[in-house]
Amino acid sequence: MGNGKRTPRKPWVVFGRALAVSLGIYLAGHLLLAALLVRGTVGEGVAFAVTAGLCVISSAVGAFLAAGQAGMGRLPGAMLAAALFVCALIAVGALAWQGITWTGHGGILILCALAGGLLAGLLGGRKRSGKRRRR
Repeated sequence: MGNGKRTPRKPWVVFGRALAVSLGIYLAGHLLLAALLVRGTVGEGVAFAVTAGLCVISSAVGAFLAAGQAGMGRLPGAMLAAALFVCALIAVGALAWQGITWTGHGGILILCALAGGLLAGLLGGRKRSGKRRRR
């Protein structure tokens, strides 16, 4: 019970939570963007740039959550979380629309999501050791 050792979390739980957080942030951001577009606060020309930024931010937050908890290195864990987010975006895109153009905006969004995972893996920091220094 109180031996001081933490039991590692199962990888599917860690990556499932990271995917849920990423998709939640992405969906909430798109709901806000849609509301701002309808009111006329944001112009239509800015919508894709905001979508790309949402893709980077949501992927980075989910990947940052999974980076240190998956039982692998920070960069591989973050990139795997970002790849799962990309797969979810591709699956929803394939189910919802007839023709996806990967060379247009779709490919840019995939690269933005992977860049968010890379950013989270590089900025995740180093693991802290359990030992305390004596002063």
